[in-house]
Amino acid sequence: MPVIHTHVSVSTTPEQREALKAAYGKAITAVPGKSEGWLMCPFEDNMPIYLYFVKSVFRV
Repeated sequence: MPVIHTHVSVSTTPEQREALKAAYGKAITAVPGKSEGWLMCPFEDNMPIYLYFVKSVFRV
């Protein structure tokens, strides 16, 4: 069963989550044998997210 976790650092509305779920459902059909009906979409908002960025690795 496919799962797409969404973690964001801001608040989301039910309408935003529904729009994302619909977009994920459309995208999952590109994977053979998968459909929106079996897709799980947990959402976590207001989540502190930290990224450690190494410039030398990405050549920025």
